[in-house]
Amino acid sequence: MRFLYPIRCLALVTGIASSFASDSKPTLSEIIARELTATQVQPDLNTSDFKDFIKKLTQYKRKKISRLDKDLLLILCEKYDACRYLDKIVSDPITYSENADAHKKLRRMSIGQIRKLVTKSEYAKLDEIKISDLTKAWDRYTTLESFMPIIKANLEPNSCRSNELLISLAFHTEDFFPEIEARDTATLIYDRIATCGNRDSVLTERSMYRSSLIKIWNNQCDKAEKTLVDLSSKKESDFSTRSFFWLAKCAENIGKKVAFREYRERLYTANPISYYLLLLQRGELDEWTKIHKSEKDSDAWFRSKSATEINSGIYTAEGLLDAGEKDFARQVLRSLERKSLLAEPQVRLYLAALAHRLGESIMQFKLLDSVFREDHNHISTRTLKMFFPLKQFSVVWEHREQVDPYLVAALIRQESGFNSNARSRVGARGLMQLMPGTARLLGNRKGTNSLFDPELNVKLGVRYFKNLLDRFDGDAELALAGYNAGPNRVDDWLKRYPIADRMLFLEMIPFSETRKYVSLISRNYYWYLSLYGLKDGSAVDTVDRAMASLRQKKE
Repeated sequence: MRFLYPIRCLALVTGIASSFASDSKPTLSEIIARELTATQVQPDLNTSDFKDFIKKLTQYKRKKISRLDKDLLLILCEKYDACRYLDKIVSDPITYSENADAHKKLRRMSIGQIRKLVTKSEYAKLDEIKISDLTKAWDRYTTLESFMPIIKANLEPNSCRSNELLISLAFHTEDFFPEIEARDTATLIYDRIATCGNRDSVLTERSMYRSSLIKIWNNQCDKAEKTLVDLSSKKESDFSTRSFFWLAKCAENIGKKVAFREYRERLYTANPISYYLLLLQRGELDEWTKIHKSEKDSDAWFRSKSATEINSGIYTAEGLLDAGEKDFARQVLRSLERKSLLAEPQVRLYLAALAHRLGESIMQFKLLDSVFREDHNHISTRTLKMFFPLKQFSVVWEHREQVDPYLVAALIRQESGFNSNARSRVGARGLMQLMPGTARLLGNRKGTNSLFDPELNVKLGVRYFKNLLDRFDGDAELALAGYNAGPNRVDDWLKRYPIADRMLFLEMIPFSETRKYVSLISRNYYWYLSLYGLKDGSAVDTVDRAMASLRQKKE
């Protein structure tokens, strides 16, 4: 039997339950996180304070570290560019999670061993070495000229080195951007990976996309088109939506209006509320936004016919929720997350409402995103407000004179899902996910747990974000990148990728987490303005305030 339930009733659920952080003894990774941010937001690896910190950690060298701790260490060392130090500390080496395909078993090798093999031109023995080790070995080559002999030796005709070796060469070559020769050389390496590698490999796809971006930067859209078409056809790939965007942009730039509209329509089909689509819809946003902000109701189903195995779990979660056992209800609901994606969109709407009621914001957002992508008819004002909830806004509003409160709300949604008790694996806390060290720099003397207080967290978070806005001359996109990756890295990227097209610059950011972070918050910002702000403004007014290349100017 099919159960129907109007979403307008489900939309009445309010509030987010707290998920409390454990007060157990801190892990080694938490100690490292605290030490890393004890004196400065972005540690300078050459300062005495940071070297003292590294020295302190050597006392842990012979202790066994759990698999979880190794993963946390990885996040930290990548964030602070400290892997070269942390590798010396753990007894069982850590590796970059995105460097290789999961099924591949790669070997570790010391810098000295790698350099000996390079001296002997025995590159074949480097084919199964981890990218992190290879990248560290290339640090001694400080000019493109000194690095070119190694590149040429590994790009010989009719030869195919491993993806890992070639990726490491390309990464180091980008250190010499924006030199034209460096850009051309990196493109050659990425193209060789596309030729030699498994076409379904994430590394291969990433290389294909990176090559296309560089060609677009060099005003060679025609040379990027074939690769972008190939990537756009991979529906499950992270690069599909982005490839449609650049195909449309290239078509628009050369006046191919039919092709532009075709690619834009295909992007709409693939991801109807994406940041990329918003950028392409400029000039037609009023009509488009009216469609998506309709007051229509969507039906939600209590039970699934296509994924019946989740029905008992839904029933259990409902019973626990009715009995006031929210913690157990959350556990049950989380156990259904993966299989629930196989259920009908109407069932996922109902599960999203349950997740909303239980404070499971991340699950709620994932379910609604899958619904919107699969069936655009479920996009309405009510479902969009579930996807972009406005919570704790009175706290945010108090700081409206410093930063646009809707931009802060967009950031909070991405950082914590409005969970004031959120705590990341690296120790960031509260609504705006502040690290304790950052909070201390901002004047907090109330202790680490005080960051779970919404008012204090937002006060300090807005202050920090405002400092970043001032540093980057009111440029909200650069400030967001700095909030995620650190302002020093943004300075480096600006030098390495001096690109006039702001969206192309953002796409060239080598950290996938930061790129996604900026684009998602920009998308969130548009929808928060559209749904809750600028009541008298048009959609074009809204996008002019939210889109890339338009700044939040300082007064």
